[in-house]
Amino acid sequence: MICDQIMQNVHLAQNEVSIVYPAMILEDERDVRYYAEENYISEIFLYISAALVKMNTVLDQLQINQKQIQKNLNLTHGLIVSEQVMLYLGEKLGRQVAHQVLYEDAQTAISNDQHLLDVLKKDKRVINDINEETLEILLKPENYVGECEQMVEKVINKWS
Repeated sequence: MICDQIMQNVHLAQNEVSIVYPAMILEDERDVRYYAEENYISEIFLYISAALVKMNTVLDQLQINQKQIQKNLNLTHGLIVSEQVMLYLGEKLGRQVAHQVLYEDAQTAISNDQHLLDVLKKDKRVINDINEETLEILLKPENYVGECEQMVEKVINKWS
């Protein structure tokens, strides 16, 4: 329910923003009808402030179950992070060929209820360009975070 309330506040803020948005477009002298933003900006801040207070409540009570996260990530047997393999393979074979190879291997993994890594290790088109160790690294979900760590660090440094 708290998350629903957060979303309601966010939607209310978005609605208010859509009302004052045209005021940003006006240049030079303004028509009196566009002074409406004075009334709405404070409301936008109130909605966002309420959403943030409620979000603190959610985050304070958040419990993280590492084992369940790992279990959920492994449900797809490596398919969830196959893009990394395709991008890496794309540098060797070309993007379109790499996409086709990964598509075929993913279909094989799904059809035979196998882990994608096991299928890739048997595919000569893959093994010729990627060693087994690199494949294992590419298919680890914890290595598939992109720039998230840097983004979080940037926010923490800015606001702490």
